[in-house]
Amino acid sequence: MPVTVAFIAINVLIFLAMVVRGISPLNPTGQQLLDWGALSPLALGDQWWRLFTSMFLHIGVIHLALNMWCLWNLGLLAESLLGRWTYLASYLATGVGAGLLSLALKPLRLSAGASGAVFGLAGVLLTALYFAKLAIPRSALQSTIRSVALFAFYNLVIGFSIPAINNTAHLGGLVTGLLIGLAMAPVLSRPKDQRANAKFAVMTVTFLLLLGGLLAVRHINGNSLF
Repeated sequence: MPVTVAFIAINVLIFLAMVVRGISPLNPTGQQLLDWGALSPLALGDQWWRLFTSMFLHIGVIHLALNMWCLWNLGLLAESLLGRWTYLASYLATGVGAGLLSLALKPLRLSAGASGAVFGLAGVLLTALYFAKLAIPRSALQSTIRSVALFAFYNLVIGFSIPAINNTAHLGGLVTGLLIGLAMAPVLSRPKDQRANAKFAVMTVTFLLLLGGLLAVRHINGNSLF
């Protein structure tokens, strides 16, 4: 819970800082979003940090409210399941995965928001809860797995029907999360006091793969943009 609250607080504080600086709370301009760290082709150059900053930046108060509501609901469950530090790392990793797929398939698109990481949490929960052997009756897990699956499905459908939504990033976050959850499932099946090193190993490999992904996308798309 502390990490989820911290994530929400950071998102809200950044939004309030933007408003205080005179940016519209309903419809910020593309240049304003770019100035505050939105994902753009610049991330394929020397501004790789936009993969991180963009996931804490929102395009108006409605966008912020919807993402924070989803983060609260999925984040509490994911933080309880994974533990604070692994949850934090998973959130950042899936957010980066979301940005990388967007840069790979839609490199010219300007985008921002926590939704890629939120979809990532859904992915982690789906595979981790399904494949891990937890000390929870299977029947009790089924409704949770079904709810998370329906969340991902319906929101992807909505994303495909609204051009303004970057569903490519949603898919990137979801797939990254599914893979992390799959790797974490055997770790979560162990006693709690035997998980720390394996969790660290999974997340280390995850970030190394994401780094490789960034280098690959930069090589493929960056040469044509810079």
